[in-house]
Amino acid sequence: MLNPVHSRPAPGEHRLHAQLLSDAGTTEADAHGRLPLHVAAWHAPQVLPAVVEARPAAAAESAASSNWLPLHIALQAKAPSEAVGALLGANPKAASSVAAYGWLPLHIAARRGASGESVQALIDAYPEGVHAAAESGDTPLMLARKFGHTDAARVLLEVEAREEAERQEARRRRRQPRADCPAAACVRPPSHTHICTPTHPPAHTHLHPHSNPTDQPPPL
Repeated sequence: MLNPVHSRPAPGEHRLHAQLLSDAGTTEADAHGRLPLHVAAWHAPQVLPAVVEARPAAAAESAASSNWLPLHIALQAKAPSEAVGALLGANPKAASSVAAYGWLPLHIAARRGASGESVQALIDAYPEGVHAAAESGDTPLMLARKFGHTDAARVLLEVEAREEAERQEARRRRRQPRADCPAAACVRPPSHTHICTPTHPPAHTHLHPHSNPTDQPPPL
């Protein structure tokens, strides 16, 4: 007999389903190794905030068959930003958890077209994910562009633009002389600079007082 916490809720029964999930033991898996919260994350992600509030530990439990956390599944199901925020609040480390295909939650969000708010929440929880490559070599921005998700791509591009601006500012600061030393001591001359020193004529050279040192000597 199918446990009701592993079933898809009927329309209008989401509140009842959330209560069932909140009261159920989170260690009870179905035939596919999925816990009740995994099923809810896929079929009824709108109940996740209430369930996670009642049982925060459930957000850290992965499916036995795929190693996917509820956050991965919720993003795959295009869960609303409230559900994503609830899962991240209960388990912030989920943002850095790698699932099948080398996907971080941010890869899934970019591929499935999550809202800009959800994408930003994932970046805030794990900034390193912006440049992480999946097994396919795709970064989150590549996936967002490949599948035409402009909202996710916009947020990711804004992050990269801020990072580039910070790098440029750091380079500018390194080129500036320090305030605690003279500018001449801090600014190094270009490596190709050649300083000429004045030369003196040979000691045996005799210049006539009326001669021009640039004239050719008279013929003998």
